[in-house]
Amino acid sequence: MKIIKAHLPNNILSYTILYIIVISSLHLILLFNELMFRNWVYIITIFIVIFGFFIGIIQQILKIKKQKLKCVLLSIFIIMSSIISLYIFPFLQTNDLFKSEYVVNVDGKKYITHEKGFFNTYILYYDYINVFVSGSQVRMEKDGKGNFDPINNKLDYEFEYK
Repeated sequence: MKIIKAHLPNNILSYTILYIIVISSLHLILLFNELMFRNWVYIITIFIVIFGFFIGIIQQILKIKKQKLKCVLLSIFIIMSSIISLYIFPFLQTNDLFKSEYVVNVDGKKYITHEKGFFNTYILYYDYINVFVSGSQVRMEKDGKGNFDPINNKLDYEFEYK
């Protein structure tokens, strides 16, 4: 146990893997209870995991004692991560995670809205639970009639749907 406590603070990769295990466990618990994380939690998780793996692998490479091997591995890793990032970041931008999410009031009840579609836009309403969690079951589906922006007032983040 003392060996683990001595090496864990110096290993960012271990913390990243531990974070993935915790978030995955919480996601499964929420899934069994018909709940899901809000989009911003997934976005932050993606960036924490990407940067955690990147910094953790660089940290492991820098621990190598042979200078020549360290330089070669570090340059290979930086070149490979640059090539991989050309494919990862466009995928993340086209993913549904980065779509707008709004908190709206419909008949006195709070919902989270998500857009579905491009030309034929539909608005999906999910139960609002709290800042971190929303319901996973679609409660209502409405026609968006083009672009959907339920926020008429930029300062007030609630919209009364009639």
